[in-house]
Order: sequence, then structure tokens, then C-alpha cells
Amino acid sequence: MKTENRKTLRGSVLFTVICVMALLIIFLTGTLALASASSNRAHKSYASSQASYTARAAIDAFVQSMEREAGIPAAIEDMGSDPLDVEMKLNDPSLGVIGSYSEGVWREGKIIIEPVANSDSYMYTDLDGNGAKWVAVNAVKVTATCRVGREEETASAYIRKTAATHNEQSPGGLDGLQEVGGNSFGNGGLITGGFGLGISKDATGLYVAHNQTTVETKSTFINGNLVIGTSSFEINIKNPVSESGVKLMPNSKTAIMGSVYVRDTKALVNLDYEMTSDYSQKDIPYLYIDQTIAGNAGLEIGRVRKNNAYANQKGKAPFNVFIGTLNCTKTINDIQIGGADLYLLDEYTPSEKYTVMYADRSYSVDELAKEDVSRSTTDDITGIVKGDNYFGKSSSSAVLYDWESSFIHKTDSQHKSTGGNLYSMGNLTLQNCTVNGEVRVNGDCTIKSGVTIKKDLIVKGTLTFDGGDTNSVQGKIYCDTVSGVSTTKEEAQIKPGYTEHRDELVDGYTIIPNASYNNDAVPETEYEFIQAEKKEEYGWKVGIVFPGATEPTILGWENDDYEGAPAKEFAIYAVGNKWTRNKPYYVTKYDGTVDHDDIIDSPVSRYKVDPNDIDTILDEPTDDEFSYYKLNENGTVGDPADKSDAVRTYYTNPAGEIVSQAEAFQNVTVGAFPAYSGSGKEPAYPASMTREAIYGKEDPDSHEFIPADSKTKLVKNIVEVRKELNMDKNGDYDENVYHNHVPKKFCTNASDDTFIDDPNDPLYNTAENKDQRNKLPYAYNADGTPNTSSGVWSGGKIIRSCIIGNPEDDTKAFTPNGNVNIQGSGEGIWIILRNVHTESKHNLDFLCDTSAGKVCFLIDGTLDISKTDIRPTVTGGGVQAYTSGCKVTPKSCWGIEYYGTEGSKIDMYQNECTLVGTFMCPNTTFSNKVQCKTPCKYVDEYGVERTNTQAPIVGSALFNKITDAQNSFGVLNSGGAGATNNTKKAYTAIGTYEISYFTGS
Repeated sequence: MKTENRKTLRGSVLFTVICVMALLIIFLTGTLALASASSNRAHKSYASSQASYTARAAIDAFVQSMEREAGIPAAIEDMGSDPLDVEMKLNDPSLGVIGSYSEGVWREGKIIIEPVANSDSYMYTDLDGNGAKWVAVNAVKVTATCRVGREEETASAYIRKTAATHNEQSPGGLDGLQEVGGNSFGNGGLITGGFGLGISKDATGLYVAHNQTTVETKSTFINGNLVIGTSSFEINIKNPVSESGVKLMPNSKTAIMGSVYVRDTKALVNLDYEMTSDYSQKDIPYLYIDQTIAGNAGLEIGRVRKNNAYANQKGKAPFNVFIGTLNCTKTINDIQIGGADLYLLDEYTPSEKYTVMYADRSYSVDELAKEDVSRSTTDDITGIVKGDNYFGKSSSSAVLYDWESSFIHKTDSQHKSTGGNLYSMGNLTLQNCTVNGEVRVNGDCTIKSGVTIKKDLIVKGTLTFDGGDTNSVQGKIYCDTVSGVSTTKEEAQIKPGYTEHRDELVDGYTIIPNASYNNDAVPETEYEFIQAEKKEEYGWKVGIVFPGATEPTILGWENDDYEGAPAKEFAIYAVGNKWTRNKPYYVTKYDGTVDHDDIIDSPVSRYKVDPNDIDTILDEPTDDEFSYYKLNENGTVGDPADKSDAVRTYYTNPAGEIVSQAEAFQNVTVGAFPAYSGSGKEPAYPASMTREAIYGKEDPDSHEFIPADSKTKLVKNIVEVRKELNMDKNGDYDENVYHNHVPKKFCTNASDDTFIDDPNDPLYNTAENKDQRNKLPYAYNADGTPNTSSGVWSGGKIIRSCIIGNPEDDTKAFTPNGNVNIQGSGEGIWIILRNVHTESKHNLDFLCDTSAGKVCFLIDGTLDISKTDIRPTVTGGGVQAYTSGCKVTPKSCWGIEYYGTEGSKIDMYQNECTLVGTFMCPNTTFSNKVQCKTPCKYVDEYGVERTNTQAPIVGSALFNKITDAQNSFGVLNSGGAGATNNTKKAYTAIGTYEISYFTGS
């Protein structure tokens, strides 16, 4: 089956957009059936509703075209005071006619964009990476009118550029999992959204992650030291996607404020993204380790991952690695970094040394501080001199890869780079290593054997060759003081009058853009996501049954390599008997039609065009964006040519004739090393990328932390993290946000003036005042039956704030008889869970209707549960129901919040449990050894589907600490208790725009 598709704009920027929207319109036939008894009125309702939906869909199509075509937002930015027209057509006349009015005249097939008078406003933000300032923004209005029969409806959207041009510069807040105290991940886990450890502590704590831990977050902040135990600890960085599927700029920032001990894992950071627009340093994802990293394993930081395959080589993945001191002699195996720039931040200070602490999986002391006597120091790595860096060593190698990108590193960025560079503020020794960019050293540098530096070496201090020689450096060496080699050398220089043409189009060739089509994604209902599985019938190996096959294909053991990735990670998208590794798309043929019988995993189909008539598209598929041709003597296009022939580095003599490299160059005896002083290469270490510039520093007298200047600041500090989490600079939380008791207005003694609920009142924490807290009726009798005379029940549901616990002795464990149904309303209701206990035999759930108001749980004592869910059950009011197999995204809202009294606990040790909502529990300890009871299909912000996730927490969480995290522990990041609104965002090549919709405008 074939249908017509839209051809992507090519050549000069065109603002007129042809949008075919047959697949975008919501058909209302099934819900607006015409009743024969009132057919005229019903038809009017149908026509009006269809017109309204079609008008809104027309604007949706325009917004999507903003994300696809860079010329459209650019035209909006430059439109001035005159309105713009957008041509828009519908394939199906029964859906209506799209148009607009201009001075009262109907214009079919055109929607209108016009500036909004007096809409100028200002926002204080850092739009360009040069520091925050007041920036003027204004709005435009897009209007579309649809006619269906004699009915007519109009929809409008107001579009305003927002503060976030490319990404969230400082993502944070209560996303994912945050812990104010310590933790121990005994068996790993999956963390999405955000990740914080030790937020209320100093930076001396020690945190252990054992077995398989996967972190896929916008912001990770570990305020202390980290031990990465056996198996794997991987930080995966990907491109987020918008609601309409447009790939956005990556926004992952990871900061570890102590040292890192790497035991067995290898890949620390995996890169699976590319820049989607021009970028500055503030847009580049990073790993920041304040002290050092060491261990007894090899290490890969910034490993490039494409299509589930690994390739340590150039990739479209600019990445920054900041480490205080790196000493490769303190690791056993090879180190590979990239594509990345590596910044070593410490100045050489021989009087100061780092110790990298180690602890095993059972280490879970309350404070997890450095001085804890229960931790053995036998395996600690000691004696790492601050600022004394070693890249590579005698027994193994190190590699620093560069990057490449189809987008440009902005010239106004604080430090422009193409990756693969090593910058050292202290001393640096190189041995058995390859650096694909420059090496810049503020201190002394020693070159031993086996070194390759592919660009320049710039040393402010003394450069010593000890086993290496000048051939180690393929670029130039700039240094004032050099020892160990001759001071002169033969250098090949281009002859006077000759010219080098680097990567230029050779005369006699031409370049022709190929035609590109945006492929239609296969709808979710049309494909099946199949994950490889470990099964007993496979001999406990991993296998998968491919579409059309009757027998499984055994891929190997869980961690065996299969097509460049562990077998357990292999997954496919099946459409009938066909399958793809990535999300499937229908192939768009050369004539613009969509072939629904042919699928690929690329969102774009490209075809060559007639080089003499570029509007004629040929039935010649290609993966390339351009084609190359020879030119005939008369200037017409001739035969096809390889890119390597058409675009290359070549040389011309003074007459302009192409000559060989050998003829263009001559050997000249020169000084071996240009001087560093006065070379224009100063400073050796870029001043805008020092620790003080990107993070901040401590005042030597007051010991107060001084943040970096906003123009160069890249790394978030602990004060900022605490502020985002509603804590003060010392890590104390705001009790008006993180409640440790039920707010006064919900209590039965709310009218008592002696009950003080203001944390700033000096009588707030007196014993007498604390005794007045949490005055609520008990919902149950001591035998577990509902107390129907309590006034909290209606229709079998709890409808008012109350206590679930034993009314006769609330220190005893209490179990309700059967499921607990709760109806939220208004500002919400509060349920105190006082020493509630469930066992597997109970199979008891807390089911919440949050469509009319949120439900807040206060954990008082211990919540000890098994085979229990706490989840919403009704969709509406901006929240969604959580049911088995439901689709969950980071924007899903639940309307359930959890709080905890001082010393409260949540224990899940027996059988499966699922807790849905937002945990705001800085006083609560969480312990978990179970999987979820009710699984979901989680689609993360990167568009990746996880159909077999067993994470017990769906939402976001802040706990005091986690003492156990085993058996598929994870946090599936999703929204809190807020309702939805009538806005969305369009993410374009030149910025982010906020869209506000209105009807009947």
C-alpha cells in the first residue's frame, strides 16, 4: 500500500510549507454518531467538533514543521511587523477546508502568522553562554480556521521563544532519585531522571554501587566518594526527544565531588548522542570528578555507542571529562577516553596526596563518612600526588579520542575545541598513549616511549624526553626549556607560492544535494518490541525468536558480545515478518509515496536527483546527503565521482596547477621547538576552563565557597543542588515543603490557636506543640475492619484525612482487611500510614482516585509491605491511572505524594511491590529487595521503550538513605502531583519555543 508523503525542503530557505495532514486529524466518527431523531442538530455538533479538531491539527502540523525545518523559526524571528502566510492543504475534503481571514476576506489554503502587538517582555537568562542578561522576547500568533459544511471553527496558538535555547543548562530539582544521606546499592539498579547522593552531608562520605547499575539522568550529583563494584556501573548519555519525536540536544551533567574507585567495571560513560544544533561549552555533556579516579580495572570514559554497537573512535558526541588528578599507574588495565576533551584541574602540589577509598557491597554505615572505623582500609589506593598526572603507563596503554560533528562549535563559546585534547594544570607524564588532539601542560611534561600526539604539544614548564623523541609529536612543540633531544630538526614546509587546499572541492567537480524525505514512523500499534530473554529452555542463555522463525536464535550468555553489545541488551522492533534494530519507519519512495510494506530504521529516505535538473528525483536510493560529479569542459555536469576524488586535500603551484604533495613541500632546517613565550599559544591551560572558572573555589580566609562567574560556569555546586531541592546552603530541608507531620489545616484541631505550624516560630519544636500534631481520626478498627463511624468513609472509599493504624496501640503493626480505596479531593487529603504491615498472603493494594485532588501519605514508624501496590487508578484532571502494562513517560503525573516522620522507614523485603508517586522523605530510610508487583511500559525522555522493567518506584524520590537496593531496583522518573496545562514546546534548530493554544480566537 502506498500513500503520498511530503518532500523535505531543499536549497534556499522557503517559508511556504505544504503540510499533508491526513494522518494528523482525529476522526470523531465513532464518538459523534448521527442520531436519526435529531440528525440536524447532531450533524451540526459533528461538523463543529470536526472543524475545531482540524483547525487545531493544522497548527500542530505547523509546529512540527518548525522542528523539522530550520528556515521556519528563522523566518519567524525575522518577520518584523508584517504578517506571514503559510500554505496548507488537506488531502481529504471530508475533513474540511483550511484557511484564514485577512481583513474580513476568506482565503482558502492559507493560515496566517502575525506579530502580537505590545507583547515584548524580558527574561533574565544566559541564552548564548556569555553570562545572564536581560533579553527581549516577543510573541507571534498563528491562526487557522476550518470549514466543515456550513460550520466554521478557529484555533490560535501564541508562540514565544523561551529561556532554554537548546537544553536545560542546569537541570535539577526532584527528578529521579535523590538522597540527603548515604546509600548502598547492593545489587545495582536503574536510575532515570536525576540522581543525587549525600546532598545534606559534607563531601567525605563513601557510597557503594555493586553489580549492574545504570544511570540515565539529566543531572547526577554525588557529594562524596564513589566505589563502583563488580559487574557494571554505566552512565548512558543520549539525545532526549520531544513529544513529536524530534531529537533534542543532550543535557547530561555528572559531578562527583570526591574520588572514584573502579573495581571490575570497564565502561563508565557511554555516549549515544549527537549535537542537533550549533553548540557552546555550556551545551556539552560532562563528567566532573573533583579529586581522582583509580582502581584495579580498565576504564572507558565517553565510549561512543551507535546502534547498540561500541566503537572507540571519532563520533558525533562532544564530551568533556574534568578530573582533579589522573594517575594511570594506579589502574591495572588500559584507559580509553573519547571522543572527549580531558581537563586535569589540579596544580602540582607535592605536599598533598589523595587516598581513594574502597568498601565492599555490605558497607552501609549510617553516615558513610571517611572516619567510620568499621571500614577496612586494606584495599585503599594511597599516595596519589595532587597535580602529578600520568596518562598511560609501561604495562598498558591509554587513548584519548577526538570527536566530529555536523554542527559547529560556536566561535563565541568560552573555549572552542574539536575534541581529543588533553589539558593539564599540573605536571604530566605520557607513556604508551595516543592523544588525537593537542596536549597543553601548565607545569612540567615528560614524554616516555610509545607516545603519539597527533597535534601540537604546548608546555609552559620544562619538557623532558625520556624514552620518547620528537617523532612522538605530529604537530609542533612549543616550549622554552627542553631536554633529552636535539634542538634542531628537518621540517617539511610548503614552498613559497604554493597553496594547500585542505578538504576542498577540487576544480572540475561539483556537488549536488540529494533529495530527502522524512519517513513516517510505524505506529506503536503496528510493531512489537521484542527483547532477548534468558530462559531455562535456552540453557539459561539469552535467546530471541526472530519474526517468521519457529525456533529461537541463541545469542549467548548475558554479557557475551552480540553485534557489539551484551546479548542481554539485544532487542528488535518487529513489523510482521520484518524487523529493525531501532524504531521502524515506512520507506518513502523516490516519488514521495509511502510504501507501507517496506520498513527501515532510519527516519530519513534519500534519493539522488538529476544533476542537470535537481527538481527531478531519481529512483536511486542513497545514504549520502550529497552526490558528486565531474564537470565537462563546457561546464555541464558529467559522470558521477567519488567524494574522495571530489573533496580532498590537494596542492597547487604558483600557476594554479594541481601538483603532488612532494612537489609542494621542501625540507628546511629549523629550530626544533618554537618558544612557548611569545608564541601566541599562551596560556598553556585555557583560563576559561580552570576549576575556578567552571566550578568555583573556596575563599582561603573565610572558607566560604565562591561560585564561578556565570559566563564560564559549567559545573553545578552543592549549594545550587540544595537550593533546587528546597534546602538551605547547609543541607537543612524546608519543612514547609518536606512535611514531617500533617499540615495543621488538615487536622481536626486546625482551629486551635495554640497549635503552631510555622517552622520559624520558636515554640514550633517544643514537646507540647509536637503533641498537637497529626490529630486525625482512625479509619479502621483494631481488627482491620473499616470504622464506618469515623466520618472518613463514603461508598467504600476513604474521602477525608485520617490515620491507618491500630487505634488501640499504634506502636503495633497494623494490617487493613482488603484493599484500601482512597478518593482525593480539592487541595488533597492526608493519610498517615502508622506502622502498616502487609504480607504476601494479603495481596493488598492502596488504590487512589486522584483525578479530583491529590493524596498525601505520611509514613509514621515503619511501612513494611509485601505484595502491595500504592498507585492511582483513575485517569483525569491531569493525572493518569497506573495499571499493568500502561505506558509511562517522564511527563506522566500521578497525584500521589509521600512524606515521612523523623526516623520513619519503608521496608520491602518479601515479595513484589510497586510504589507510584513523588517521595519527599528526607527523614525516611528506604530498603528494598523486591521487584515491582505491577509492571509498566516505560518510555524515557530519550524515546527508549522498556517493556520488561521491574522497578519498584515509579515517580521521583528523595530519601534520607537507601540501605538495600536489590533485585531490579530502579526509579522510573515521572512527574509529581501537578496537573497538565494547555502548553507545549517546540524544539527547533535555533531555539525552544513555548506554544499556548486557544480555540475560538
